[in-house]
Amino acid sequence: MTEDQRLIEDYLVGNLSSAEKKSLEARCQKDDDFRQQFLEEQLIFNSIKDHHAQVFLTNTRNILNSNSVRNPRARNLTLKLMAASVIVLLGIFLIWKPTSSKSPQQLYTDFFRPYPMVLSQRGDAEGTERLVQAYEQNNWIVVEQELGNLDPDLIPSPLLDLYWTISLLQQDKTDKAIRLLEKYRKQPVNDLYQQTLEWYLAMAYLQMGNSSDAKSVLTELARKTKSSQLQTDIGNILKQL
Repeated sequence: MTEDQRLIEDYLVGNLSSAEKKSLEARCQKDDDFRQQFLEEQLIFNSIKDHHAQVFLTNTRNILNSNSVRNPRARNLTLKLMAASVIVLLGIFLIWKPTSSKSPQQLYTDFFRPYPMVLSQRGDAEGTERLVQAYEQNNWIVVEQELGNLDPDLIPSPLLDLYWTISLLQQDKTDKAIRLLEKYRKQPVNDLYQQTLEWYLAMAYLQMGNSSDAKSVLTELARKTKSSQLQTDIGNILKQL
């Protein structure tokens, strides 16, 4: 953890004096780089309390920031993708209270959380204006067009495939979403990405009404996840299938 990260963390948890807080806030006003770092840390702190999810988001930020150094065009896109990642993860780590048994399709409706990219007010990255607008309007056809035009160097492939999956499921293109995600069962990636990919694969099976495969994916995921909230959600879904 860098000095700046420690400083921001102390601010967020209330460990700074009044003078130190004012100094940090003044620095945010003057230093664009520091302000962006503060916003990223704040997104993680405020949105996700689950440690496993925090690690996921921290790793994602580090990858995106590393790409930003190599490719200046990625700089303004980093925070937007981080915010999108936060909301994707919120769909996974929400605590759910089960009721009576439900159909797979109803469980999909209850547990699926599409992420809106609604941070255009934070500044437009070059070439992403139409993409952000399309997400805000749930215009998934345009979203797919714009995702296809994104420079692959700007975003890790597993994360990009997650964004594709959201769009496909929103358009009821369940078969395509399953084909996209199934490859990760044969060729797993980083555990944190892998578990998110598998969660959405289970969602796709629920949308299709395929209880058997959804149970298989969720049961396997429950055995390896370290997230207590994810285990709770999985348990609640399995009880209702």
